[in-house]
Amino acid sequence: MTDAEVLAELVALAESAGLHVQNVPRARETDPPVASGVVRIRGAVRIVLVSSDSFAQRIDVLAGGLRTHASDFLESRHLPPALRTRLDPPGPAGLKNA
Repeated sequence: MTDAEVLAELVALAESAGLHVQNVPRARETDPPVASGVVRIRGAVRIVLVSSDSFAQRIDVLAGGLRTHASDFLESRHLPPALRTRLDPPGPAGLKNA
């Protein structure tokens, strides 16, 4: 899958999980800097994606938002490996404290 396809699949997954995804156009040079991120407004989680951020940045924000706010939803879904690898928590898998 290309990064654009992964991004589109993650957006659809987030929306299916009940998360609101908002795409924000690139800011003008006179605007304050903005970046993609996860916010809570009046109790509702929103994932804001800024079009000038790289695909990798937007994918990381979406994956983090899904891991944090929709983990139960993700566990109940069969996902292609290209998505699952983006959604699994970072760090060594399967290691437990001795």
